[in-house]
Amino acid sequence: MKRALMLITLVLSVSCASAQTPFEAGNMAISLDAQAGNIRCASAFDPGLISALRVYLYDGVAGEQVAITPAAIAADNGMSLNFATDMPLDLTATITRLNESVLVALTARNSGATQQLLELGIEAAVPSSEDISVFDGRSVADQPTEEFGEDKFMGRLNLCALWNDRASFGMGLAATELRSWFHHLYVPAADGAVLRTVTRLVLDPGQADTVAFFLASRPGEWGYREILEAYYATWPEMFLPSPGVDARVSLGGAEYQAWRADDAVVSAEICRRLYGGWDWCYAPFRRTGDIYGREELWDYESARPIANERAQSREDFYQWRREHFDKSVRTDVAMMFYVPSQVWCEDKLALERYSDALVEDPDIKTVFLTPWVTGHDNERLMFPYNTSFAEQSHIDMAQVLAELTMQGFAFDTAEGGGKYRGPALSRLDGRAWDDSGPYCRNNVAVARLMQFVHTLTTRDGQVAGVVANTHPTGSYSSPLYADSIMLEGEPWKISRDYPNALRWMSGRKTIVFWEGYGLNDFIDVAKARPEQIRMAIRGLADFTLMQSLRNGIIPPPAYTKGVERLVQWLPTIVECVHAGWQPVPATRVPDPCWVTRYGDGLGTLIAIAHETAGEVEAEVAIENERIADGALLFTTSDGGELLNTVYQGETIVNLDVPARTPILLRAQALVVPAVAVQSAAITSNLGSDGGELRMTLHGQGRVEIPIRIPTDMVISEVTVNGQTPRIAGERLTMLALELRGESEIVVRFASTWLQCEEPQLLDFPFATATISIPEGASDAVRLSAERLQGYFTYWHKHVLADGDYAEVPVIEGAVTDRPAVLVRLADGPASVRCSGEQLLIGAPDEEALAALTLKLLGALDLRYFTAVPAGPYAGAAELPGGILRWDEKP
Repeated sequence: MKRALMLITLVLSVSCASAQTPFEAGNMAISLDAQAGNIRCASAFDPGLISALRVYLYDGVAGEQVAITPAAIAADNGMSLNFATDMPLDLTATITRLNESVLVALTARNSGATQQLLELGIEAAVPSSEDISVFDGRSVADQPTEEFGEDKFMGRLNLCALWNDRASFGMGLAATELRSWFHHLYVPAADGAVLRTVTRLVLDPGQADTVAFFLASRPGEWGYREILEAYYATWPEMFLPSPGVDARVSLGGAEYQAWRADDAVVSAEICRRLYGGWDWCYAPFRRTGDIYGREELWDYESARPIANERAQSREDFYQWRREHFDKSVRTDVAMMFYVPSQVWCEDKLALERYSDALVEDPDIKTVFLTPWVTGHDNERLMFPYNTSFAEQSHIDMAQVLAELTMQGFAFDTAEGGGKYRGPALSRLDGRAWDDSGPYCRNNVAVARLMQFVHTLTTRDGQVAGVVANTHPTGSYSSPLYADSIMLEGEPWKISRDYPNALRWMSGRKTIVFWEGYGLNDFIDVAKARPEQIRMAIRGLADFTLMQSLRNGIIPPPAYTKGVERLVQWLPTIVECVHAGWQPVPATRVPDPCWVTRYGDGLGTLIAIAHETAGEVEAEVAIENERIADGALLFTTSDGGELLNTVYQGETIVNLDVPARTPILLRAQALVVPAVAVQSAAITSNLGSDGGELRMTLHGQGRVEIPIRIPTDMVISEVTVNGQTPRIAGERLTMLALELRGESEIVVRFASTWLQCEEPQLLDFPFATATISIPEGASDAVRLSAERLQGYFTYWHKHVLADGDYAEVPVIEGAVTDRPAVLVRLADGPASVRCSGEQLLIGAPDEEALAALTLKLLGALDLRYFTAVPAGPYAGAAELPGGILRWDEKP
């Protein structure tokens, strides 16, 4: 029977006589009209942006849209609608608030005797398409006059948006939804337009499924970025690493500096200086799909000869593997056991043991007959969820985690492509359908396997982590369930916008670049002059710096090693990434500049740059009310003086932005209320031992001024116009005072751990000192001493190449005849103290001692800085000492 489409309309209007009192959610006022059977909703920013919302239902078996009518309405603890259709289907909609959004849960239950293929979702009616821009989950169209929204699942966000200059509206799948297919489509018409977001369901007889959809409205200035901000605020836990995962997973990738290290001392220093926190422990198994290396599977006929460490006996390979993972103790790098997301398995093993898990998809490559994972195997595409291969993968992953010194798994090929239609299909959630029938995409399996990893714990009791290699053209779900992301490609791959989708999918998680400069793609290195090679590397390094700050991505050693400028910027890049990339910059800059914001409130960092040849004069306007509850005041990231003008809710600074060099603004103080201050000149001067913040404020009125307190510091003194105000409380974080014209404020900071002046520390005679630990000291105490010893071993042996190398000795017991560094577990706060020719490093427990040691080494870098020698193409570029410096004109 032909079914006519009759969709229940959720009418958006400001008032209705029979409507209940609206509740606020997603910046929309929503009410239930029980008499008319409608949901009424008004955007707080532009009530005319959207005129109606409708439930959309399509029958994939009949190939028709389905007529639905309201059968019952309820409004208890939210809003509910029941629908009647002329097919055996129970359909309900439940509307609730969740943090900063509206959640619409559509539940469908098959009450018939045959399988149902459904397309279910929501569409928004737009009364006027004039001045409307649209985001389809990947791209933006300004005032599209034709259908917009490519029917392509991979590489798209699970939400869409539209906006004008006043308001934005967005909808999509909830971040917790794991689905094999979704689609966003914008359809303009003579009388307006429709924006639709849908997913597909497969319902067996008696089966029910609930899909949660997200709705939100925001201001319109920043377009789809406004909706991203609302999305992150609704599910913040999905866009941060899993709680309990090793924090090093959120640093940069060591890029084999630890995994392949011959010298753990050198490796530890390289990784620390280059912020390599985790390593990609490539393929530590003999046979793809048998990651543990089971005895009965060890000997087999491989497609190609087995070479290198994999050619060893099983016992020798086990020993080799243990030793390599044990390097993590000395290198202080979190080892991540490589797996190809368990979506690939050696050909014969897959066919003989796990035939129920085979992915046979004619639209993609499912068999590798060329060298890849191990180099000697041929591999088949697998489905590692609710299959025999999934079960074995769980067993193997738990066992290697229990037996090896590792912190989690590196998921390669985590894009999640491939449609599974095998015998386990009926047991799977997240199924979809196409012209060939039901399937479940591998993105669901990969995400479920990541969830399984997070149920495991490492040998030191931490939650096992996941680093995922997934491209911007991969599934939306892998970044959601990973803890850190690897973008296998250069900062210039395809285009400068290539990383965008991956950053949007990852939210505030760490992303790292991979690969290397690939200089031969640009010049013939064999024919180029050394100065040409140096200039080419410098240009690529400059662009790497730009892209790192534009997208919040940490460059690994292949980009930074030997490149002085990038190493100097690394601490700042990492600080930005950890502050958290923000989709809404809340900062206006003139062309050709771009801007990216990290953090908010007193944690705000703002990166500004351009890619033209000359200096650009830029007025930078920061929208305070979007990121703070007052007027934020900034310096440059190095503390350089900056004049801040506060006008109509904005902080305005004027910058001369140089060529090839970003400028980073750092929030230092907040004035509440903002109207009390007109301008402020601010400078900051900090060292490891403390420092000061100086502010000259012009304004009138009573204010509170919260101060940014640098990491590992406390406020030790405050003067206002030369006077010390009365301070209440044990630890000062905020000033309260009356502004009367000009006020001079000086805030002094003291280190919480360095209990001597910085010059005293830097002048300490480490080269002639002995490091002393107590007799019978624990391994952790000994390791802290060895880290300090290794610091100077690295410096003397690998940096001062022309100097005499002398290792700083470590002994147990007292030192009597030379300067001494004492490493101890001691009561009281963790601290470093200088007294004559003695330096005391003391902490109350082993964890605090390890953290203190790293702080000490970071402080020593001020004097013992190095870009880590042997930069890219060092020989051909004739780099003195293997380091590229910025002393040549480009």
